[in-house]
Amino acid sequence: MGYLLHVNQTPPPLNDDEIVDRLHQMAFELEHLKGETLRGDTALRASRGALVMMMAGLIRASEPQP
Repeated sequence: MGYLLHVNQTPPPLNDDEIVDRLHQMAFELEHLKGETLRGDTALRASRGALVMMMAGLIRASEPQP
């Protein structure tokens, strides 16, 4: 998953599985965080939920259609 980038070089495009993995990593990172304020905590919870929904949507869209 790691790669070195030179100046002005963009990373290679990610395939759907790699994107799902990245979304999962981000959701996991947010899982154990708690906001100091209700606003911050609400933003963290909403972000986790959005990441999980995006993962589910991408997985569902990647499944073969009958």
